[in-house]
Amino acid sequence: MIFYFSATGNSQRAAERIAEALGDRCVSIGVAMRDKHFHYDISGDPYLGFVLPTFAYTLPGIAADFIGKLELTGLSGQQVFGVFTCGEATGNECSALAQVLSERNIPFHGGFDLVMQDNFIPWSDVPAPAAVRRRLDEAEQSIDRIIADLQAGKTGYLGSGVPEMLFLPYERTDSLNGIGKMHADDKCVGCGLCAEMCPMGIIRIENGHAEFLGDCCACFTCLHRCPRQAVQYADATADKGRYVHPDVRFRTRNEY
Repeated sequence: MIFYFSATGNSQRAAERIAEALGDRCVSIGVAMRDKHFHYDISGDPYLGFVLPTFAYTLPGIAADFIGKLELTGLSGQQVFGVFTCGEATGNECSALAQVLSERNIPFHGGFDLVMQDNFIPWSDVPAPAAVRRRLDEAEQSIDRIIADLQAGKTGYLGSGVPEMLFLPYERTDSLNGIGKMHADDKCVGCGLCAEMCPMGIIRIENGHAEFLGDCCACFTCLHRCPRQAVQYADATADKGRYVHPDVRFRTRNEY
């Protein structure tokens, strides 16, 4: 069983490739959170994996939230691993995952870092398509190596650092009253795609316009996937590019 969280497709791509190579099942954490589906039978599964993006050098809050609710039947003897996707570095995310799992009495054997295209555009911008493709091709080779290591029984590394935060906390958002950083600008036509994809279920269409009302996990699914580039993060993204992994089809349903 491999659980993944993905907004732009990086972690989904890695999870799906690893699951296919290992003959394993793949579950989207974002979809599972919306479905409130937390019980899984992993009896007989040789692996239990978590493929997660790096948020501020630690775990996404939604991933920690999901693990806190996770109920596993048949947890016995699986190799438990993490794969951490990032733009440059993962910080202490491996240590954070180990600690969050430990609090649920789930063992952890090691992690693997995976550099892919950075998608936190308030701090950067999306490079030209050729540069993105080169980085993703390099990532495919890294995924090959991770798969080979797992198949050979290698466990990855154990983080030795102490994370400043176990996870990035949610941010309370109420765009109708100017609270929080996520909002839709006047390019929004109320198509509803962002509401359909939001893993937190906090977006609703009011008078033909997307509004953000609730706890935001800052995943940027809505921002990168809006067809009109109408979703913004404060004033830091209006003139920035958008990114989705070109080889991934966004998943809105799980098979449980």
